Amino acid sequence: MSYETTCPKGHRLQVSDSHLGQRIQCPACNESFVVSDGGRMPPPPAGAGRGNWRVSPEMASDLARFARWTGRPLVAIGLILVMLSKGCDAINQHSVVRATALAQAAVEQFDEDIQFRKQAVQSEIKGITGRDDAVMLAGQHDKTDDLKGDERKKVEELRKELTEIDTQAVKDRKSKEAGDWHDLRIAARNAKRTFAVNSYWHELFFVFSAIVLLLGLLIVSWGAEGAERWISLVMLAIITYSLFVSGLAWIPVPG
Repeated sequence: MSYETTCPKGHRLQVSDSHLGQRIQCPACNESFVVSDGGRMPPPPAGAGRGNWRVSPEMASDLARFARWTGRPLVAIGLILVMLSKGCDAINQHSVVRATALAQAAVEQFDEDIQFRKQAVQSEIKGITGRDDAVMLAGQHDKTDDLKGDERKKVEELRKELTEIDTQAVKDRKSKEAGDWHDLRIAARNAKRTFAVNSYWHELFFVFSAIVLLLGLLIVSWGAEGAERWISLVMLAIITYSLFVSGLAWIPVPG
């Protein structure tokens, strides 16, 4: 004859006479307990279950096992896949930023070096003449006429050096435009193209990962009980809203 008993956590189980006084394990929560013969209860009527869901104790036990051995692994796998898909997308995006920054930094560093060299020469001229050489070249009185021979010769050499710096800068710029800078710009463009192509696959991978995660949460919320069930339902609602209501899952289609 079969009887109904409950585990220490409240799960209802059906046992037979052979289980009375024996230690068994609850299939829903894995809690081990001794079946008492003093608390025998007749089997529940057909259709009894949790809340408005009329399920038999065997079905409730099967749902709990299904949630534990299928739902939980799917939730874990889904979370890992979601993080992996977004992580790959972020890495590709940062590679584009890095390649673009390297190309810009090379040009800016070149300009800064030229400007530093010119400022050093101009400071030396100013130390001799007492005035900014740029001001003198703007049409004002050139104090080199008041300088002594050696000082005047030195200023003329420094001004010639300024001209040579500008001339050499133009040549070096053309060389770099056809060489190192060109390679850096090509690398930046290739990084953008790679990101654009990979983003499609990353987004497909993300949608697949989200489906796995949602499926796992759905299974857990169906078969679990107590806090685990409500936590799964809340997570299910939040993720569904984020993906399909607020529009975070959709990619703008280029015109």
